[in-house]
Amino acid sequence: MSQIKIEVDNNLKVIAGNPYGREIYEKCLIGKFNFDEKNELIFPDSVRIVCSSFFQGLFSEILKTHSPDEIYNIVKIMPERLEKNLKQGLYE
Repeated sequence: MSQIKIEVDNNLKVIAGNPYGREIYEKCLIGKFNFDEKNELIFPDSVRIVCSSFFQGLFSEILKTHSPDEIYNIVKIMPERLEKNLKQGLYE
């Protein structure tokens, strides 16, 4: 399993926005996301909510070459309480 730390401002409680998701993709996922194994994306404990719009931006480049199902099956969000909007973000 690949573990990828998602680095955002520690003051953020809610993460939202497609453009911000794209920014974090470039900062944290390029060269680290592995399609051959599960990818555990680890968010800071200070984050309480991750909106679907953020996930849309975070995975927008990957969705050009992979289906939402392919991505959903190899991504785990930590802490798990943040995962609820992942599916909506991938499939919208």
